[in-house]
Amino acid sequence: MKDPTKEQLPLVQEVSTGESLAIVELRQSRLQLHLLEAFWLVLFVAAHLSIGTLFYTLAEKWPVESSLYFSIVTFSTVGYGDLEPTHPGSKAFAIIYIFVGVFIVLQRINALIDSYQVTQEKLLNAKEEQESLRQSESWRTQYGAGSVTRVPPRPEAPVPAWRFYLVNVGVLTAVLAAWLCISAAVFCAAEGPRLGYFDALYFTGITVSTVGYGATEISSPSARGWCGTFIMISLFVVTAATAHFSAMKTRRNWLKQRYMVASQNANATLLDAALLRKLEAYAGGGKDIDRLTFLTTMLAHLELVPRTDVLGLLQYFEVLDRDRSGTLSLRELWDEHDRVKMHAGQ
Repeated sequence: MKDPTKEQLPLVQEVSTGESLAIVELRQSRLQLHLLEAFWLVLFVAAHLSIGTLFYTLAEKWPVESSLYFSIVTFSTVGYGDLEPTHPGSKAFAIIYIFVGVFIVLQRINALIDSYQVTQEKLLNAKEEQESLRQSESWRTQYGAGSVTRVPPRPEAPVPAWRFYLVNVGVLTAVLAAWLCISAAVFCAAEGPRLGYFDALYFTGITVSTVGYGATEISSPSARGWCGTFIMISLFVVTAATAHFSAMKTRRNWLKQRYMVASQNANATLLDAALLRKLEAYAGGGKDIDRLTFLTTMLAHLELVPRTDVLGLLQYFEVLDRDRSGTLSLRELWDEHDRVKMHAGQ
């Protein structure tokens, strides 16, 4: 077995796409997680709608398509009011059905959005780390091992918010608008002359927003069938759009924060009184500030990393540094890695 301490591996192992192997593996693992979450979401929605359709078909003697239409309208919280249960048992079931849809199904949708946002944050951090390691490797090759502490070049200033969102969200917004316009045309064709295009467009808008006033009524079986399809497709489209917008908001905040930190490398205004008091407290009275204290205090002060997390990592370092040398060798780290792996396999 080769000694990892003697292997001179590149800091960044890249694949043919130019991304690091770590980023590719992260994207694949998170994609598998999202697909699994989406599968369970679709399965739960299908089961929820099937139960509602079966119940109202039997209890209210409605046709299957009407029961499915009512279940979709109820589950999505649109609630037009054109159909409603008449029996006490059906009304009691509707209450339970609504709460299950709101608190379980919609919660799963929100969890999927949050999970996607976490993925974007992880990818941004991984790409930042890749760029930092690539830069460090370039400096190490050009200037020697001591060059890895050089200050990286300042990143470009983020573009204005309107331009950023126009580029990254504008296309998606245009797709959503086109979807509403096309769906309105389908409603017109299915409902007939009694439904004008503007009224149909208004109907699609209040449906997507789940307001569902009920002022515009559709009655033909084909229009109601399309309505159920439209609601389900719109539900997932809006979920994806919300997740994308959240991810873009996260990316913009990350770019702003990255530029802010890089722009303050030599900015005396960063040294406010609160920061100086923290540095003095963490250094221990009138002692000089070493590099580690300055770094950890700045990370916590800029709210980049909670100080409790920093202290936890420092305590972990002390645990690994068994000989109290103040440094860790690769051999020590690999030994700890093998020990933890062996313990996990027992």
